[in-house]
Amino acid sequence: MRIWLLSAELHLRQRSPMEAEQCLSEARSLAPLSYHVMHVRGLTCEWRGDLEAARACYEAALGVNPSHVASLHRLGQVNHLLGQHRSAEQSLKVAVRIDPTNEVLWTLLGEKKIQTFHGQTDVDISRVCCIY
Repeated sequence: MRIWLLSAELHLRQRSPMEAEQCLSEARSLAPLSYHVMHVRGLTCEWRGDLEAARACYEAALGVNPSHVASLHRLGQVNHLLGQHRSAEQSLKVAVRIDPTNEVLWTLLGEKKIQTFHGQTDVDISRVCCIY
């Protein structure tokens, strides 16, 4: 199953969504309730621009494995794109608690905090960002 998922991700990176869907279909036939399958399905939905479906896939993956950092990361990004900034921030906070050395997550969380507190003074922003 893992090889099918890796192949699907590779096809997405190469901008070949049809091939990615075929690989995902193979993986799903082997393990339909796998959180990895749900995560890659979310990636394909996101690639197609169907953000609501992508969010549902990431949430389903997290229902199976609540500590799957990659799904928390993508869920945060998708929620941000959908304008759900509090939910995006919440997902990223959970991801940072699980993987505190992940600089990408910290950067995204910082960006979301700055966007949330846009218009406040620099002192207010630094005080809020330092509580993590």
